[in-house]
Amino acid sequence: MTRSKARHLIAADPTLSKNLALVRSITGFGEISATILLAELPNVEPRGSPDIADFTPKALAAFVGLSPSEHSSGTSVRRPGKVSRIGTERLRSTLYMCALSAKRSNKPLAAFVARMTAAGKPPKVILIAVARKLLVYAHAVIRTQKAFESSPDALLPT
Repeated sequence: MTRSKARHLIAADPTLSKNLALVRSITGFGEISATILLAELPNVEPRGSPDIADFTPKALAAFVGLSPSEHSSGTSVRRPGKVSRIGTERLRSTLYMCALSAKRSNKPLAAFVARMTAAGKPPKVILIAVARKLLVYAHAVIRTQKAFESSPDALLPT
Protein backbone atom coordinates (compact mmCIF):
# COMPACT_ATOMS: atom_id res chain seq x y z
CA MET A 1 0.00 0.00 0.00
CA THR A 2 1.34 3.41 -0.90
CA ARG A 3 1.55 6.34 1.49
CA SER A 4 -1.20 8.24 -0.32
CA LYS A 5 -3.59 5.27 -0.05
CA ALA A 6 -2.76 4.87 3.64
CA ARG A 7 -3.35 8.59 4.26
CA HIS A 8 -6.67 8.39 2.42
CA LEU A 9 -7.83 5.37 4.46
CA ILE A 10 -6.84 7.01 7.73
CA ALA A 11 -8.49 10.31 6.78
CA ALA A 12 -11.73 8.46 5.93
CA ASP A 13 -11.93 6.79 9.36
CA PRO A 14 -12.37 9.16 12.34
CA THR A 15 -11.15 6.54 14.86
CA LEU A 16 -7.94 5.89 12.94
CA SER A 17 -7.39 9.63 12.44
CA LYS A 18 -7.69 10.29 16.15
CA ASN A 19 -5.48 7.32 17.07
CA LEU A 20 -2.83 8.43 14.56
CA ALA A 21 -2.76 11.89 16.14
CA LEU A 22 -2.55 10.34 19.63
CA VAL A 23 0.35 8.05 18.71
CA ARG A 24 2.16 10.93 16.99
CA SER A 25 1.97 12.89 20.25
CA ILE A 26 4.65 10.50 21.57
CA THR A 27 8.13 11.81 20.80
CA GLY A 28 9.82 9.23 18.58
CA PHE A 29 6.83 8.36 16.38
CA GLY A 30 6.50 9.97 12.97
CA GLU A 31 3.71 9.69 10.43
CA ILE A 32 5.01 6.53 8.80
CA SER A 33 5.90 4.71 12.02
CA ALA A 34 2.56 5.61 13.64
CA THR A 35 0.74 4.38 10.53
CA ILE A 36 2.64 1.07 10.59
CA LEU A 37 1.87 0.69 14.30
CA LEU A 38 -1.86 1.21 13.74
CA ALA A 39 -1.85 -1.13 10.73
CA GLU A 40 -0.07 -3.96 12.53
CA LEU A 41 -1.81 -3.82 15.91
CA PRO A 42 -5.18 -5.50 16.54
CA ASN A 43 -8.25 -3.56 15.45
CA VAL A 44 -9.62 -0.82 17.65
CA GLU A 45 -13.06 -1.21 16.02
CA PRO A 46 -15.38 -3.17 15.60
CA ARG A 47 -16.19 -4.92 18.84
CA GLY A 48 -16.05 -8.68 18.78
CA SER A 49 -12.56 -8.82 17.31
CA PRO A 50 -9.41 -8.65 19.44
CA ASP A 51 -9.19 -5.08 20.66
CA ILE A 52 -5.98 -3.30 21.60
CA ALA A 53 -7.64 -2.12 24.82
CA ASP A 54 -8.19 -5.78 25.82
CA PHE A 55 -4.44 -6.45 25.86
CA THR A 56 -2.33 -5.84 28.94
CA PRO A 57 0.99 -4.11 28.21
CA LYS A 58 2.79 -7.40 28.91
CA ALA A 59 0.54 -9.33 26.51
CA LEU A 60 0.90 -6.63 23.86
CA ALA A 61 4.71 -6.82 24.10
CA ALA A 62 4.45 -10.60 23.67
CA PHE A 63 2.10 -10.15 20.69
CA VAL A 64 4.60 -7.84 18.99
CA GLY A 65 7.59 -10.02 19.90
CA LEU A 66 9.35 -7.66 22.29
CA SER A 67 9.09 -9.91 25.34
CA PRO A 68 12.25 -11.57 26.64
CA SER A 69 12.70 -15.31 26.34
CA GLU A 70 15.03 -17.17 28.64
CA HIS A 71 17.14 -20.13 27.58
CA SER A 72 17.87 -22.44 30.50
CA SER A 73 17.79 -26.12 31.23
CA GLY A 74 17.99 -27.41 34.75
CA THR A 75 20.67 -25.81 36.86
CA SER A 76 23.66 -25.94 34.51
CA VAL A 77 22.56 -24.46 31.17
CA ARG A 78 22.03 -20.72 31.34
CA ARG A 79 22.39 -18.85 28.08
CA PRO A 80 21.75 -15.16 27.58
CA GLY A 81 18.12 -14.26 26.97
CA LYS A 82 16.83 -12.90 23.70
CA VAL A 83 13.73 -11.31 22.22
CA SER A 84 10.98 -13.82 21.48
CA ARG A 85 10.31 -12.56 17.90
CA ILE A 86 6.80 -13.97 17.89
CA GLY A 87 5.13 -10.97 16.21
CA THR A 88 5.67 -9.25 12.91
CA GLU A 89 9.19 -8.20 12.02
CA ARG A 90 7.90 -5.05 10.35
CA LEU A 91 6.40 -3.68 13.56
CA ARG A 92 9.38 -4.75 15.66
CA SER A 93 11.85 -3.05 13.32
CA THR A 94 9.66 0.08 13.20
CA LEU A 95 9.59 0.26 17.00
CA TYR A 96 13.36 -0.30 17.06
CA MET A 97 13.91 2.63 14.70
CA CYS A 98 11.56 4.78 16.80
CA ALA A 99 13.58 3.78 19.86
CA LEU A 100 16.77 5.04 18.19
CA SER A 101 15.16 8.45 17.83
CA ALA A 102 13.29 8.51 21.14
CA LYS A 103 16.25 7.57 23.32
CA ARG A 104 17.74 10.99 22.60
CA SER A 105 14.71 13.23 22.15
CA ASN A 106 12.09 11.83 24.56
CA LYS A 107 13.04 13.16 28.01
CA PRO A 108 11.50 10.38 30.17
CA LEU A 109 13.07 7.75 27.93
CA ALA A 110 16.44 9.56 27.94
CA ALA A 111 16.44 9.30 31.74
CA PHE A 112 15.50 5.61 31.48
CA VAL A 113 18.39 5.04 29.02
CA ALA A 114 20.80 6.79 31.39
CA ARG A 115 19.68 4.53 34.28
CA MET A 116 20.08 1.38 32.20
CA THR A 117 23.48 2.49 30.89
CA ALA A 118 24.62 3.15 34.45
CA ALA A 119 23.42 -0.35 35.37
CA GLY A 120 25.74 -1.78 32.69
CA LYS A 121 23.13 -2.99 30.20
CA PRO A 122 24.27 -3.56 26.60
CA PRO A 123 23.13 -0.93 24.05
CA LYS A 124 20.84 -3.26 22.08
CA VAL A 125 19.13 -4.46 25.26
CA ILE A 126 18.48 -0.82 26.10
CA LEU A 127 17.03 -0.16 22.64
CA ILE A 128 14.66 -3.14 22.91
CA ALA A 129 13.54 -1.90 26.34
CA VAL A 130 12.92 1.58 24.89
CA ALA A 131 10.97 0.04 21.97
CA ARG A 132 8.82 -1.85 24.47
CA LYS A 133 8.21 1.32 26.45
CA LEU A 134 7.17 3.14 23.26
CA LEU A 135 4.71 0.33 22.55
CA VAL A 136 3.31 0.62 26.08
CA TYR A 137 3.00 4.41 25.69
CA ALA A 138 1.16 3.94 22.38
CA HIS A 139 -1.16 1.39 24.00
CA ALA A 140 -1.88 3.82 26.84
CA VAL A 141 -2.71 6.79 24.62
CA ILE A 142 -5.00 4.68 22.42
CA ARG A 143 -6.71 3.09 25.42
CA THR A 144 -7.24 6.35 27.31
CA GLN A 145 -7.76 8.54 24.22
CA LYS A 146 -5.52 11.22 25.78
CA ALA A 147 -2.39 12.68 24.19
CA PHE A 148 1.00 11.75 25.62
CA GLU A 149 2.40 14.06 28.29
CA SER A 150 6.12 13.84 28.85
CA SER A 151 6.22 15.79 32.10
CA PRO A 152 7.78 13.88 34.99
CA ASP A 153 4.59 14.32 37.04
CA ALA A 154 2.55 12.56 34.35
CA LEU A 155 4.58 9.37 34.84
CA LEU A 156 4.09 9.14 38.58
CA PRO A 157 1.51 6.57 39.75
CA THR A 158 -1.64 8.04 41.24
